[in-house]
Amino acid sequence: MIAPKKQNLQNNPSQILPSELIDRCIGSKVWVVMRGDKELEGTLRQVAGRRPRGGSGSASMEGGFDVFVNMVLEDVTEYEITPEGKKVTHLQQILLNGNNIAVLVPGGKPDDA
Repeated sequence: MIAPKKQNLQNNPSQILPSELIDRCIGSKVWVVMRGDKELEGTLRQVAGRRPRGGSGSASMEGGFDVFVNMVLEDVTEYEITPEGKKVTHLQQILLNGNNIAVLVPGGKPDDA
């Protein structure tokens, strides 16, 4: 059996690293599904004065997220499922703990979701 040729990841946008995908989403709408019963839609924040990758220090914010995938979202709509029904809250800004993020979808929440 002949092994498939190695593909160049730069030529195939569907095969990029997760951190690179998140980096490309800075300044764009994202839909975040959290563990539990919360979903959020907002804009991944561009942090002013961000350091270039590979700088000193271990956990500073590089863009709108850090090495732990903690994220800062702006202009946020939070959807929470409660026993009383769906609760919608609008927030100016929120810091999300990366440990609680289950799914991140670029482009924001679909209309039918």
